[in-house]
Amino acid sequence: MVTATRMRRVFWLLLVSGLIAAVTLAVLPASANYRSYDASLIAQQPILLRPAEITEYAVDAGINDLLVPPYTVIARAGFSGDSDRQAGWGLVFCPLNTATDCSSEQIHLTIFADGFFRLSPVSADTTWFVHIRPNGQENEVQIEVAADGKATLSINNEIAWQGKLGVLRRMSLSVLNGESTISKLTVVFIQIRKPLA
Repeated sequence: MVTATRMRRVFWLLLVSGLIAAVTLAVLPASANYRSYDASLIAQQPILLRPAEITEYAVDAGINDLLVPPYTVIARAGFSGDSDRQAGWGLVFCPLNTATDCSSEQIHLTIFADGFFRLSPVSADTTWFVHIRPNGQENEVQIEVAADGKATLSINNEIAWQGKLGVLRRMSLSVLNGESTISKLTVVFIQIRKPLA
């Protein structure tokens, strides 16, 4: 004999199962339309920097071929609260139309803990951006490059710059410290996303 209590339990079980299935179906198409290359091996340990030290880490995301648009690069990292306010971190891109050594033509994005960012050689000066978070908090950088090469740089989900970025040959993480104290940077993740063909 089926009791009213048992019927209510079955009803709630079916309702919750239906909600879980609906949420899963709603999320899957949004997350399954690109291939994500995880480059977070460098995130294993915090990076310690002495004053005035500059360090660069190659980002090997399992991509041995060229990074051809469209693609999206997302990186999240943060300095500890006691780090130097002049410290910065960012991404260095080596464009296709350069020789093996692209140091003279590389595109260098740097986020500084004091609220500024620099995108050289696009802009020689640093630009203050209200959405950059101070030491003790994480900042997220996203560079989305469309098929035509039009690029949008967002910092913490706010557009900071738009311009052109084409095919890239290499990408690395760059970290630099200020003049006074030791700084500690924790890289949460770096991802390269390519739409599925």
